[in-house]
Amino acid sequence: MATKLIDDLDLKAFFEENGLSTKEIEIKIGGQSYSLLINEILAEKRMSLKFLSNKSSLLEKLTLEKKLVLAFRVDSGIYHLPIIITDKRMEEDEIICLANLDNFVLHIERRGFERIEINKEVNYFFSAQERVGLLENLSATGAKLISEKKISANKIELDLSFIGLSFNKLSAEVVWRNQKDDGYFYGLKFDFENISDYRELQDWLY
Repeated sequence: MATKLIDDLDLKAFFEENGLSTKEIEIKIGGQSYSLLINEILAEKRMSLKFLSNKSSLLEKLTLEKKLVLAFRVDSGIYHLPIIITDKRMEEDEIICLANLDNFVLHIERRGFERIEINKEVNYFFSAQERVGLLENLSATGAKLISEKKISANKIELDLSFIGLSFNKLSAEVVWRNQKDDGYFYGLKFDFENISDYRELQDWLY
């Protein structure tokens, strides 16, 4: 699995070379799917988005400082672009938003998509306790979690709200444990409530 973080992505070249400038993009916000276009690249890390909907409910959801992830499949693999909404307005029957790249762009090379490296601090829950761990990697069926604390339970809930899916938490079974000098390492197997949640996570990853 080959992944890398990019901090100097040329947005204009990326969209033009991959034919994305006029392509409709589907994104989920609050469990609902919406279509948008990249309206214009305004600066190195700034863009204008055109949502193809005038629903007032969408305008309410697009609060300033709202964080979203745009996912693109191109010949070289998958790109996840984290953005943050900085402005919004109505133009005729469309919603126009200004957004900045919010962090590193994640590139998942097409050689394989089984598991991606995340290396992000996340909250997890068990036995009415909330703790913080490091999500080292993630797949559509499970994850690897590192924690300074011992997890005594066989099942936990993992906070995946940073992804921006229609669900924020995911139940997981602890299938293996390994204690090292720098902490506790856990292998997690996800327990999905329904197939749609599995497919939504799979679509985000791949």
